[in-house]
Amino acid sequence: MDAFLSRKRRRLSPPPAEPLPNEPQEEEEDSTDVKLAILSSLNPDRSQDDLLEVLLSCDGSVSAAIDCLSSSTTTWSSRDIKRRQMIPGIQSAIPFSSTADPKIKRPSSSSSSSLLSSSKQPRQPLTRKGKTLHLYTPDDIATHTPCSIIHNFLPSTLATSLLNELLAESTSYSSISFKIFDNVVKSPHTACFYVDNPIDRARQRTEYYYNGNDLLDVRETLPTTRQVSDLVRIAVNKEIETRIRDFYPDGKKLRFQTEKEWQPNAAFVNCYDGGAQHVGYHSDQLTYLGPRAVIGSLSLGVAREFRVRRIVPKDQSSDDENHPPDAAAAADLQGQISIHLPHNSLLVMHAEMQEEWKHSIAPASTIIPHPVAGNKRINITYRWYRDEFRPEYTPRCRCDIPCVLKCVQRQRGNRGRYMWMCQAGNRPGAGEGCGWFVWANFTDDGVPVGWKGGGKDNTTSGKTENTGQVVDEGQDNKEGHASLPPISIA
Repeated sequence: MDAFLSRKRRRLSPPPAEPLPNEPQEEEEDSTDVKLAILSSLNPDRSQDDLLEVLLSCDGSVSAAIDCLSSSTTTWSSRDIKRRQMIPGIQSAIPFSSTADPKIKRPSSSSSSSLLSSSKQPRQPLTRKGKTLHLYTPDDIATHTPCSIIHNFLPSTLATSLLNELLAESTSYSSISFKIFDNVVKSPHTACFYVDNPIDRARQRTEYYYNGNDLLDVRETLPTTRQVSDLVRIAVNKEIETRIRDFYPDGKKLRFQTEKEWQPNAAFVNCYDGGAQHVGYHSDQLTYLGPRAVIGSLSLGVAREFRVRRIVPKDQSSDDENHPPDAAAAADLQGQISIHLPHNSLLVMHAEMQEEWKHSIAPASTIIPHPVAGNKRINITYRWYRDEFRPEYTPRCRCDIPCVLKCVQRQRGNRGRYMWMCQAGNRPGAGEGCGWFVWANFTDDGVPVGWKGGGKDNTTSGKTENTGQVVDEGQDNKEGHASLPPISIA
């Protein structure tokens, strides 16, 4: 079945991770219009809306839809459809026309190739300003976002055991206080940080800073969480290989992306109790992960929407004065995309995510309770804290605390450059900090150079005052994004 319909419609249920063995492959190749034409010829008394509703309820199978329509116990009316559209969790996909980007390699699967039209046609963004584009299938998510997803990741019994283990812990989680502009606020959800051994736990409590604060609630990884970590490591490394082969230019990793195997050794566990708890758009901190970081995010319990949007520079360089930016096109390009995260789904945020996109968990007016978790969603973000980015090896500002690593995202001239900067100003009650920053340097494999631990110690060279470059990036502070806590989500 086509992943998108030519009209606005909703998806009643996520598609199966794999096609059923006996399902006719010919039906997967037919367009939605062809399927509707077949159903209409057999049921001339039915409206197109009714036929579309039946087709969606049968996961796009024409034969199943024919059986459903011929059943004497099934009746479909406009009022039935309207009532069912009010069921919590049902969403709509935006109608659009899309084109392929010739610079991006894509998987050669029939389902994903059917989404994009010929690259000879004018390129148009899939997103629209003020609209939300909903994606459901793994192929669509991998093609149009910097993410990939694995549904039904764990065996059901293991997923339930992990959920119960963390639900018991979640009652003792707490919100994190942080500063947005001059206001001190608390995160809208609760969270806790886990590491693999007592040594790392002691280091986290004494050496590491998050938005200028110590992180006191650090715990050792629980038994089931540790067991699952090994499965996540294998799956994420496989997804990274697929991403590089099928999507990156010339099948090569991105610049600054590490060539080493991804090895998760820490996890932030977030608990969202009810649909009102959410997190706004932000990028995860790279300070201890390094550039082009990859994060594996496992969702358990209540299904929620994970939304992403591309970051588009707002200023125009002097070289482009004769070609002013198209404001409408830029707005469309920043339109948000929603990814449905059901129970037991593993989302991989790939190497381009944190530098070029922002993500959030959207508030939900209604949710469907989970039989084990009730109204709660548990999210485990597995991360690789790299040794070369430990605080003892990274620059310190004039406040004598380790600096935070940030990437220029909106200023066109320096976009993609990394910098170490003071994070004391984000600490509640600590004032504005010293404002010091220095440009960061890495090898093509993301190994730090220019300070202790990464090469010759020359942190004093290139030292620059925070007079303008960083202030321009403060646009996110005005939106309340840059100062969000590092307990980031998926």
